[in-house]
Amino acid sequence: MGTLADLLDWWNLVFVLPITLSVLLLLASAVGGLGDGDAHAHADMDAHAQVDADGHADHDADADHPLADALKFVGVGVVPISLLLQAFLLLFGVLGLAANRS
Repeated sequence: MGTLADLLDWWNLVFVLPITLSVLLLLASAVGGLGDGDAHAHADMDAHAQVDADGHADHDADADHPLADALKFVGVGVVPISLLLQAFLLLFGVLGLAANRS
């Protein structure tokens, strides 16, 4: 029990694949952060300057929607989506494997 062959069974593979994808996203994020961040910062600052110069759209139409509140609670719009995806995939995989083992 607990060997690699057990992890590659189809009922465990459903949970091992999201864990693997989460680790690959983590490695891609880590390697992507090693580049020259200064060039990106200037381009990002210019893009924000253009958006701010155009003015603001009508944001007063925001209604309190339960789905929007739930997504805000999870962190959508506050935390980068790649980090949320990594966390969700890892949590899904680990909890699924734990449920299969018990």
